[in-house]
Amino acid sequence: MKIRAVRIAPNAAPVVVEIEDSLEAMQAEVGGCIECLGIGGKVDAMVNEEGLLKNLPFNRYLMTPYGPRPFVGTAIVVAHDDEGETIGLSDAQIALTLKAASL
Repeated sequence: MKIRAVRIAPNAAPVVVEIEDSLEAMQAEVGGCIECLGIGGKVDAMVNEEGLLKNLPFNRYLMTPYGPRPFVGTAIVVAHDDEGETIGLSDAQIALTLKAASL
């Protein structure tokens, strides 16, 4: 099954993508093992958990419930349901993500 997500790559405008709803698809998007950052409103950013160690290029600051956090490499933004399962973004979540991640 495919889900709608937003890909945020360094030095690029965010884009809406459809990806397979699988760990492997998210790992392929970020280029390695994923770290899930809750960014509020049942929205999560999946980033490369070793991005800093691998010296991936700086991307942006993500606003988290704990304040702004810098991240590197490509992120994929998805949503989760009440059970914590990954789901695709709604139209409203996509609009907010695109606006927040615009350069």
